Amino acid sequence: MDSAQLAFIEKMTDSLELGKFADFVIFSDNPKQVAPQKIRYIQVELVVVEGE
Repeated sequence: MDSAQLAFIEKMTDSLELGKFADFVIFSDNPKQVAPQKIRYIQVELVVVEGE
């Protein structure tokens, strides 16, 4: 939310709500729970930019 406010786009992007843009990525594994040497093997499952 803070980065959206700094860019003056908080009305469009600061939270996941109906009518706002949604940019996010879904990975095959949680990068915070994978051993550091295996992070490079995580696959990108889905990328959503501006809700598409």
